Amino acid sequence: MKKYLKFLVVAVLTVVMMTTLTGCGGKGKFVIDHAEAMGMTVTPEDVGFVGSYIELKALGRGYAKIGVNEGNIKWSKDKIEDASGKYDYTIEGDTLTIEATGVKLVFKKQ
Repeated sequence: MKKYLKFLVVAVLTVVMMTTLTGCGGKGKFVIDHAEAMGMTVTPEDVGFVGSYIELKALGRGYAKIGVNEGNIKWSKDKIEDASGKYDYTIEGDTLTIEATGVKLVFKKQ
């Protein structure tokens, strides 16, 4: 079960990767804290995403590095966009959360 969850998280993170990127509530750098799926929480170490981050810059631009993938992103009040699509996200306090395909990615502001 844990092996399946790890595969699911890696697959979703890869798809969401560049989009996993941004927030509205404030510019800055958000470092991955953990992922949640199927009622389980996994660490960046569990899925090979140590050092992954999303950086929200001025004028709705940004940059993301998720695993081995990295690139520019666009963000607005409630959407993050990269080459693969648009994703809903929320920022509450210093936490940026993106949820897609049943996987929640949680980032903390650095």
